[in-house]
Amino acid sequence: MVDAVVLAGSKNDGPLKECSGVRYEALIPVGSRTMVEYVVGALLQARHIRKVLVIGPVAELSPLFAVERVSFAQSNGGMLENIEIGLNVLY
Repeated sequence: MVDAVVLAGSKNDGPLKECSGVRYEALIPVGSRTMVEYVVGALLQARHIRKVLVIGPVAELSPLFAVERVSFAQSNGGMLENIEIGLNVLY
């Protein structure tokens, strides 16, 4: 079993802003769910995933998941800094 890290802290200030005015790309709705809900849902269904750590705006993301296997860490900086945060939290 392995753990998964989902980076969900990108601000919605690029081309996707035309699709939705939400503050973070991960929160852009696609149908009835947000993009991050699809990603985390798929990971939770994978047989070899033990837990999922979502790194991003915790206040906005945590209400979306009431699952024990999902935890959160506040994003801080760019992609590499957030990967480091995830590794520090998990290991």
